[in-house]
Amino acid sequence: MTDDESTPKIPGPRTSLEEFYSEAFVRLVGLLIKRYGLNQMDAEDIAHEAYSKVAERWKEMNPRQFKSWWYQRAKWDALDFLKQQKRQTLVDEFEERWSSADSPEDEAVLGDGMRLIAKAARGLPEAKRLHLYMVAAGWTSGEAAHVLGINGQAERTARHRLLRAMRQRMTDAGWEAGHA
Repeated sequence: MTDDESTPKIPGPRTSLEEFYSEAFVRLVGLLIKRYGLNQMDAEDIAHEAYSKVAERWKEMNPRQFKSWWYQRAKWDALDFLKQQKRQTLVDEFEERWSSADSPEDEAVLGDGMRLIAKAARGLPEAKRLHLYMVAAGWTSGEAAHVLGINGQAERTARHRLLRAMRQRMTDAGWEAGHA
């Protein structure tokens, strides 16, 4: 690649993409750490991934536009990362709670029905398992919709479909309707 190919076609003083990256990368990583509480490694991964998504447009933009676009993409990716972490934490907590009984009271509460639900839920994709656990824990549609990142009507539709699918899974596993 020649110098002309790596430099954008916009008039004015320009730096190479590599120089721009090395200068702005450190600042972006710091911003992600400070604003979103990410650790160094996650912040670097997110900044690099965001960069790779927007670098193709380098030649079409002036540096300020590119930097803004890159930073915005990194912020969106950081928020997605944090949402995914929160969802995974919730799934882990629900699965830990439902899969083991620490006391006779927990054993009585869990019972065979809850174990059957937990067993049937293990075959679901992560997002659907999380949704099921929220429904079973008594979360409202609004609360579940917020965590899932969907609107209330979409959550109610997804809840209906999820419960219908779980009923079928549990029937296939030997549960009889009305026998809970």
